[in-house]
Amino acid sequence: MTASDEEMEDFYSMLQESIDNTQNRDITIMMGDFNAKIGKLSNNSDICGIYGLGDQNERGANLLEFCSVNNLAVVNTLFKHHPRHLYTWVSPDKKTRNQIDYIMINKKWKGSVQNAKTRPGSDCNSPHQLLVADLKFRLQS
Repeated sequence: MTASDEEMEDFYSMLQESIDNTQNRDITIMMGDFNAKIGKLSNNSDICGIYGLGDQNERGANLLEFCSVNNLAVVNTLFKHHPRHLYTWVSPDKKTRNQIDYIMINKKWKGSVQNAKTRPGSDCNSPHQLLVADLKFRLQS
């Protein structure tokens, strides 16, 4: 969160370079801590579902723009779960919970995602919760 705007631009430039070096026929799955809050959106889009957590911040808007440009869908906002299965980070005082880790996949393959949620009981030795997605691909030989 303390990264400057220039550092964020460099980060997204590196991500963009990686995506540009990936062939179109490949399945792109990106996941990680983006320190961005997409928030709970009022309308469902092809990029993001309505089951986010909290309010969107500037970095969340940047992440959605990046996903839009690269035809990626944020899968952990597509499924309705109890909030304890949505938040991905807990503050040291255990009072603040945010959804800042995301899994993204090509929109073309969004239908392959069966479920996505956190596992709050998992011991990761981190303030982050384990985020998992169930994928089922049907590939032609």
